[in-house]
Amino acid sequence: MDLSNATVAKFPIKVHLTIFTYGGIAGHTFDCLVDELGYAAMHGVEVHFQRVAEDALISRSRSYAASKFLKGPCDVMFMLDHDIQCEVGDIIKTCQKAIEAKAIVGGMYSFRSRGNGHSSRLARRLMRFPTGLDELIPAEYVASGFMAIPKASIEAVVKHESVRECLYLDGSPFWDLFRPLVVSSTTFPGKLEYLSEDWSFCHRAREVGVKQYVYALPKLKHHGDYGYTVEDGIRGN
Repeated sequence: MDLSNATVAKFPIKVHLTIFTYGGIAGHTFDCLVDELGYAAMHGVEVHFQRVAEDALISRSRSYAASKFLKGPCDVMFMLDHDIQCEVGDIIKTCQKAIEAKAIVGGMYSFRSRGNGHSSRLARRLMRFPTGLDELIPAEYVASGFMAIPKASIEAVVKHESVRECLYLDGSPFWDLFRPLVVSSTTFPGKLEYLSEDWSFCHRAREVGVKQYVYALPKLKHHGDYGYTVEDGIRGN
């Protein structure tokens, strides 16, 4: 990957880059991660790398990783899932946007299926998502598979009434920031909605005054498995 034309970071930042790889990592994700680390080094962005692989419970893994970030020297945490592909510079640019906006900022990507929507929910419905534009779009919930969070935002969520200090697998303390919640649905009035771990974090963040946005610039791909059959060998695309 040619990094020579990548945009230089606007100001020095320290990024706590965490990738969650329980069950492995997609080849495309590995490639973009290596490219991004090269981009960061070329432009003087300090990256503290963390790989979380030993815990199958993603809500606990994210909570533990975020709690560890709070104790470190970095300005912003970036969460990357094992199956997300981005272009070089996307991670650092998203981190910059999060610091500038003092908000949670993530990228938009599809579920690993066709026609079933996206992993983030915007604050207002759009006919078409403007991928590729340098624009922050207000969101109700942001997916954590490609998410930047400034330290001050996580510190604010720690103070939410539902957050408690727990013990991790090794006995070390952490905050249960991503524990799933059941809340009143904003999509189906009068009904309850069981939130995923990342949307639960966003719900807590919104209640303590932290803003959240989807960054339209990254053109993300969400990779998954597909079982090809004999019939697929003769089918068209």
